[in-house]
Amino acid sequence: MLEAWNEHKWIYDHIADEWYTPEEFKHKWELLLTQYNTERYILRSPFEGWGDALEKIAFYVERSEKLKAKIEGYYDMDLKRKSRGP
Repeated sequence: MLEAWNEHKWIYDHIADEWYTPEEFKHKWELLLTQYNTERYILRSPFEGWGDALEKIAFYVERSEKLKAKIEGYYDMDLKRKSRGP
């Protein structure tokens, strides 16, 4: 934890996708850390984490826009089929 403080890093739980300041982690130390789960916590720059979160947002926005276009294309095609009729 001293390393996190000195390097201006935070503790990241890569399994739960949770971020802890060094102070928060120290406060919850006994609840969070056991001899079996030490590898789930890594030191990371919170700014790197923020960048990762923004990349995820951009990825999901792009995916949702593609899905929206696909849905609109499908229903547009369906309406054209229905309007042709006999």
